[in-house]
Amino acid sequence: MKIRFFMKNGTVSPDLECAEFRIQKDGRGKIIGWNAEKCDIPSLMYIDMEEVLMVWRVE
Repeated sequence: MKIRFFMKNGTVSPDLECAEFRIQKDGRGKIIGWNAEKCDIPSLMYIDMEEVLMVWRVE
């Protein structure tokens, strides 16, 4: 599956290709982290969870 992060400032991350991907949320539904397994990361990625607007699974 491919995952794409959309940021609050309008930028979009490169697609992250992973076998498995899980979002971690707090009790209010706010994204606090993510776990990914067997990923093909296109470059070094640091994603500030405070700046994430949404996370989409793309085909």
